[in-house]
Amino acid sequence: MRHAVDPRQGRLFDPSDGIIPPLGRKRIEDGWQAIFRHSLLQLMPVRQLGKHCDPAVGRPTKERYPVAGLLFLQEMNNWTTAEAVDAYLFRTDVPYALNLEPGSDEMCDRTLERDRALFIDDELAAKVMDAVTGQLIEHLQLAIDRQRLDSTHTFSHMGRFGRTRLMGVAIERFLTQVQRHHEADYTALPAKLRQRSAPSPARLFAVTGPSAEDRDRTRQHVADDLQGLIERFADHAGRRERSRYKTRVTIFAQPCEIVDDRVQVRAKAGGSCRQNPSDPDATYDAHKGPGYQVQLSETCSEDNDVQRIVATLPQTAASPDAEALAEVLRDSEKNDRWPDSMLADTSFGATRRCEWRRRRVSRWCVRWRARKEKLTPRPRPRRPRRCPRGRL
Repeated sequence: MRHAVDPRQGRLFDPSDGIIPPLGRKRIEDGWQAIFRHSLLQLMPVRQLGKHCDPAVGRPTKERYPVAGLLFLQEMNNWTTAEAVDAYLFRTDVPYALNLEPGSDEMCDRTLERDRALFIDDELAAKVMDAVTGQLIEHLQLAIDRQRLDSTHTFSHMGRFGRTRLMGVAIERFLTQVQRHHEADYTALPAKLRQRSAPSPARLFAVTGPSAEDRDRTRQHVADDLQGLIERFADHAGRRERSRYKTRVTIFAQPCEIVDDRVQVRAKAGGSCRQNPSDPDATYDAHKGPGYQVQLSETCSEDNDVQRIVATLPQTAASPDAEALAEVLRDSEKNDRWPDSMLADTSFGATRRCEWRRRRVSRWCVRWRARKEKLTPRPRPRRPRRCPRGRL
């Protein structure tokens, strides 16, 4: 049964009186806990989470506002599930921020993970962050007319594989699945291919030879094996629709190409290739490495006591900055956070400064290029040539 208590509803008696000492109470009221309790907790998507529960039948669920608020605090503090549950059970300031009576409720890891899965399935994270950002801008009275745009790199938690190991691990995992579900098809494969994929992924192709020719030869063998498996199971009704098979096709197509009916491994595959079979969205940036990047638009007005990120755009590491400008502006327009001026690097459209002016009907971007002043060398005074001893 759905159970939710509106945090805007007042209490006759504060349950934290007598539990939190006066000095601690003052610090909590001056900290993030009071802001979250009185301004942000009411923004949690309780109605969307509550649709998974019956409104009148069954055992009452955990109070929806504290659970959704705890998920938000978990992301804000980068807690694990166990750390978030410990904070819920043992810390005094967290129940205060969640509008709970200290020591009146309990929670296990499984409950939090279940609600977190609902949060992810319903795609509520972006909506909550937009609502919280708007509330903080209004609460802090921030000026958003002047913003700056820049990107930051985020590393992937998965390891980065080279092309040889990436294709080798793809073969090993695909054959493991074939052996599990279609043993007859696995037995029909060549014995040498099965033997090459038998070692664990950590030892697969660990010894390839000291020279570049040996490494190229091994990479070519792996590419031929992968291409042979793709063609062999292309018409297999039980395999071609599985995600593992489609992943193998993607991993093969990115670094390899077919030239005169032969597999040819490209000398450079580019940054848009996969770095790990388990992380399909991570790509490679030549300057920053594998992972992702996030475009951040932040206020930079001198009238603000603090600055706030007002727009974010997640991208792969290989995405160019020049294509992000329109997406960030579209997000700002959608959330009514359109800036009058925005500062960005030259990679965002080859300009030092971009100004946006808004009218009733249309909004457009006017770009100014920095004027390149011609530098004229200053004439150097001619000094007479003299020897160190003062003689001509």
